[in-house]
Amino acid sequence: MSERNCLSHLDPRLQKSIARSQASPGTENFETAEVTEKRISVIAKVKDVQTFLDLPGVFDGKRVTAAPDKKGDIVTAKVAVSALEQIQQSPVIVTMSGAQPLKLMLHDTLREIAIPPLHSPEFNGGNGVIIGIIDHGCDFVHSNFRNSDGTTRLLSLMIQKININDGQTEEVIYTTEQINAALQNPDPYRALGYDPGYGSHGTHVMDIAAGNGLAEMSPGVAPKADLIFVEPDYRDIKNGELGYLGDSFNLLNAVNYIFDKAGHSSCVINISLGTNGGPHDGTSLFEQGIDGLLMEKPNRAVVLAAGNAFDDNVHASGTVKEGSFTDLQWVILEGDTTANELELWYSGKEEFRVELLNGDNLSLFNIGLGEKADIPGFFAHPYQGK
Repeated sequence: MSERNCLSHLDPRLQKSIARSQASPGTENFETAEVTEKRISVIAKVKDVQTFLDLPGVFDGKRVTAAPDKKGDIVTAKVAVSALEQIQQSPVIVTMSGAQPLKLMLHDTLREIAIPPLHSPEFNGGNGVIIGIIDHGCDFVHSNFRNSDGTTRLLSLMIQKININDGQTEEVIYTTEQINAALQNPDPYRALGYDPGYGSHGTHVMDIAAGNGLAEMSPGVAPKADLIFVEPDYRDIKNGELGYLGDSFNLLNAVNYIFDKAGHSSCVINISLGTNGGPHDGTSLFEQGIDGLLMEKPNRAVVLAAGNAFDDNVHASGTVKEGSFTDLQWVILEGDTTANELELWYSGKEEFRVELLNGDNLSLFNIGLGEKADIPGFFAHPYQGK
């Protein structure tokens, strides 16, 4: 089988990991979640969880939930790049995708919402509800997240940490008792071993959702709710510098952790993180994982920020008539060394070819679905989210 045919069935992010691994053996590349041992984070839909976990090259595997169509299970794992093709070809795999980048996407908030007045009999304030926040920086010392007696409102605070040497995610969990003990110390941040940092994004988000106003500020929407906070590891270090990888593998595990911790209680999770990539239509494995978790028990909800990307001018839509073509301008600023992706989404009933022209109007490649360009890193691949 030729390399082109061999790779065409793989998710483009996984193809890119293989290409980069072959081009630069032994290097680290956190933009694709690769590490020294050449492992990448994946989400997969599988027919049998244990068979998947036993496959050579699968590490740190975890079942998240049943797929919404009940034709398999959604799992997360670290997978050896060298074993990607063999794992993908296993009969146990329904579909498999790589991790996607995330970034902070806190939308302009505090809009007017139709809730009863604060001191009216109709105002519940979230009593009996658990609010989960997945974000960066939880100021557990802040008065707005403490009860009137000074104890914490947090049921749990979990910090995900990626070990850059082996790519494994360590989950550091602080309990209510540990947080309360730290709050008795003159330096609670040092006592707990966690510092949210100055101006933390997650503290802002949690205060809007559930701050109780004890710090002489306006309370949030649900000031009586209990809290669970997870700080996902999307700050991977590359060559000693701060990176920007948000790992959807860690994000899905964070959602799963909060719902497990909430048990049968009503629970809503806020995620002010996201990416412009993907179809955003509920068919990705990450979205299927969330749907499966929501279907497991009643009174669950997941809220995702609308984002601040409206003015970024990064989207285009339209209709291409049969036998014709249209041009899209893709501008990358000079000196930009970050990863740049262009995604085209259309109905699976249609058939398109894509040609990439450089600044001199010379064709770099012309490919259709399932084909591989001669330039490393460029692939055309039909989406198989379901």
